[in-house]
Amino acid sequence: MKSLILFLSLLTLQCLRATSRVCHVDDLAGLLAFKSGITDDPSGLLESWNGTDCCSWFGVTCLSNDRVTSLWLTGQPERPDGYLSGTISPSLAKLRDLDGLYLMNLRNITGKFPVWLYGLPSLLFVYLGNNRLSGPLPVDIGKLGTQLDVLSLAGNRFTGSIPASLSQLTGLTQLNLAGNLITGKFPIGIGSLRNLTQLQLHNNQLSQPIPEIFSSIHQLRFLNLSHNKFSGKIPNSISSLSSTLAFLELGHNSLAGQIPSFLGNFQTLDTLDLSHNNFTGPVPKTFSNLTKIFNLDLSHNSLSDPFPVMNNNNFHLGKIPNWVTLSPIIYSLKLAKCGIKINLTNWKPKETYFYDFIDLSENQISGSPIPLLNRTEYLVGFRAAGNRLSFDLGKLKFAGTMKELDLSRNLVFGGVPNSVAGLEKLDLSRNSLCGKLPPTKFPASAFVGNKCLCGSPLPAFTPSLKTSNSLQFPIIMKSLVLLLLVLSIIALQCLVSTSRVCHVDDETSLLSFKSHITHDPSGMLASWKSGTDCCTWEGITCLHNDRVTALGLFSQSDTPTRFLLGTISPSLAKLKDLDGFYLVNMRNITGKFPTSLYGLPKLRYVYLENNRLSGPLPDDIGKLGTRLDVLSLEGNRFTGSIPSSVSELTGLTRLNLAGNLITGDIPVGIRRLKALIQLELQSNQLSKPIPEIFSSLDQLRYLNLSRNKFAGKIPNSISSLAPKLAYLELAHNTLTGQIPSFLGEFQSLSTLDLSWNNFTGALPQSFKKLAGISNLDLSHNSLVEPFPVMNAKRIRSLDLSYNNFHLGKIPDWVTSSPNVYSLKLAKCGIKINLTNWNPKEAYFYERIDLSENRISGSPIPLLNRAENLVGFWASGNRLSFDLGKMRIAHAMYDLDLSRNSVFGGVPSSASELRSLNLSRNHLCGRIPATGFPASSFVGNDCLCGLPLPAC
Repeated sequence: MKSLILFLSLLTLQCLRATSRVCHVDDLAGLLAFKSGITDDPSGLLESWNGTDCCSWFGVTCLSNDRVTSLWLTGQPERPDGYLSGTISPSLAKLRDLDGLYLMNLRNITGKFPVWLYGLPSLLFVYLGNNRLSGPLPVDIGKLGTQLDVLSLAGNRFTGSIPASLSQLTGLTQLNLAGNLITGKFPIGIGSLRNLTQLQLHNNQLSQPIPEIFSSIHQLRFLNLSHNKFSGKIPNSISSLSSTLAFLELGHNSLAGQIPSFLGNFQTLDTLDLSHNNFTGPVPKTFSNLTKIFNLDLSHNSLSDPFPVMNNNNFHLGKIPNWVTLSPIIYSLKLAKCGIKINLTNWKPKETYFYDFIDLSENQISGSPIPLLNRTEYLVGFRAAGNRLSFDLGKLKFAGTMKELDLSRNLVFGGVPNSVAGLEKLDLSRNSLCGKLPPTKFPASAFVGNKCLCGSPLPAFTPSLKTSNSLQFPIIMKSLVLLLLVLSIIALQCLVSTSRVCHVDDETSLLSFKSHITHDPSGMLASWKSGTDCCTWEGITCLHNDRVTALGLFSQSDTPTRFLLGTISPSLAKLKDLDGFYLVNMRNITGKFPTSLYGLPKLRYVYLENNRLSGPLPDDIGKLGTRLDVLSLEGNRFTGSIPSSVSELTGLTRLNLAGNLITGDIPVGIRRLKALIQLELQSNQLSKPIPEIFSSLDQLRYLNLSRNKFAGKIPNSISSLAPKLAYLELAHNTLTGQIPSFLGEFQSLSTLDLSWNNFTGALPQSFKKLAGISNLDLSHNSLVEPFPVMNAKRIRSLDLSYNNFHLGKIPDWVTSSPNVYSLKLAKCGIKINLTNWNPKEAYFYERIDLSENRISGSPIPLLNRAENLVGFWASGNRLSFDLGKMRIAHAMYDLDLSRNSVFGGVPSSASELRSLNLSRNHLCGRIPATGFPASSFVGNDCLCGLPLPAC
């Protein structure tokens, strides 16, 4: 992690220097050779790599002598084009001053471990995580040198055993080989790495007992050996880590015996995971000493009573204890709901170097976290929800390691910075933020309850500016001045005393809402108490006048106890300043649509998703008003037709009625909703032809009418959506006729799903223009050839199954695509030898369905490359190969090879699958214990043993 400080420091120095320089000729040649080894760069990571000053190129850092000191290129896993394809050129060995090589999350970097790194005398940091490097780790990997600080090779495809020479890297503080295919035993020589603070070997195939090596690795704070095949007992030498170890994960192995009592002496232990093993006996009484434990998982063992009484303190500390503030080695500080009342601006811990995670949620902390976070360069997570923090978010600098940030339910103001895109978890809800959201992957729940945020995933704010640019400028400047004035007022308000009491009408209304809730198993409304400030209650957002502006209660479908049972009280009509009402995934909120919302003059957002509201939508739903921006009622039990008065909601940018029981047709009045960006009516019982209403909806980007009973043809007016529509799903209806050629003109289209209809004729030749298409599903129709030669370089998911195609082979534009993750060509008339099919990139493949064709040969070469494959279906072909030689990837869940000519025996690894069909082949021998029914194995030559008759 020290690399980030160096990277940022050097980047700052670089930015301060004059730009009229030329980097060293050897470094320039080395980097250009590296670039030449990259065959695909769809996101343009290397676009700036031109000219002679390589020190100004993206990802390159130099020192004052114009020698390159670090190469930092990282992909974006959430983006399909956020990768590089190619190999690591050995020419980088020319970068003689390189101390950091960071090629992370690039996904398509192939080849073996770059042994030319051995010749770099200054190398400290090697981060090659989440690529596609493969082969065994070199036996002489110790030649990287004793100066090496970090070796991180996680998320590749390295095989073989861990080389013994690794013990020569005595300067290592971090060793991460997780997420590979490494086998063999845990090498004893790792005990020589006395400086290790992190050891991560999880998600491999290591086996045998864990050796007694930990007495000499007394700096270890993070040890993860989970998801392997280790057996035997927990080694006694782990007891020597009791003073430093904070994270111990041994889950998903085959460890046995009793849990050792010394684990209760680990006073710094934050996470202990011993799940999915074979431990027996009681949990040691010493576990009552684990006062700092935060995550404890002992599930899926054979443990018995008695269970020790573990400390469950209810602290009211007032401040962060001095012994914490003065500690030089803390890495994880979690003091949520400990009654802390401090100004965070003034809290200055002695040493923040080791801080990975800070949780100060649910206290009464004021001030700003900026001074603290500016010092914590390696922070991974910061949680401070439910406090009184007040600062400009735009001035917050995110550490490069930051993955999680929760500032919800505070008084944070300003705008949301672009850097939040690099986070994995984010919650900024219920603050005082304003402005347009930058592009992010986070849901609306991360931003709701702010005064004036806009843009996806929240509704867009698109003012109409019809004047010329010269006339717009003073208008824009006046708007900016007004915005600055508003922010200044908010900032001043946030700095005053917070000893407020919310408006009496709002408190009365909310307490009435609570009285209509009959069951709250997770205590979601526990903070809703009479006489307290309702602006501090969970789910409530107020503005400076102490009037409630948003009521937002959210749950996740995978959290079974977080729901509410009851009805929506009409008393909410008293919340006169309410602009957002969000009840999402509450599951047991019943009753009819709350017409009490009509009387709320400022209401803009209504999200009542995944509850149990029922009955017809009210005929006068248009009374919600023209100011309403979003109406989302997905996942309820509403019946009847869509009221015609919905056309009066002319301010709507999003209308979502999906997943109900709505019947009838689409009212033509929807054409009046000219601001619509998203229209979602899927999974209802709508019928009749789709009306010609789309000519006036020229802002529409997302249209989903799937899983209804629509008949007739695709309306011609959809053609007017060509400039902007990115998502069109009409699947699972009874649409007929030919697919219109105008769909090939949709240059912004990313997803097109026309499956499970009654379309006939040939696919339009205009489809070859769909260069930006990522997901195309035309399956289960009656389409015929000729099939156009497409230019879909970004295709990720393709399903042409069960039409009347006779393709002959898998199309070249599919074979050459680097991004495909789902390929379904069942019953497409394919006649190839699968042994010889070599797609350009098999790394992303998750699902392949080639059923009901005339394919011969063996799938083994393909499956050996498709390491992430979840499902492979090839029934009803002519495949012929020895099943015993097929390696079933760890990710594989579903395998169907029925009705082929497969021979050999059934491998024991088949037991790890979720579904299996090997019927009607030529298999022989005893069936291993799998748990699958007889239908998975019938019709073979000589299989025997359960579930078939005994051998």
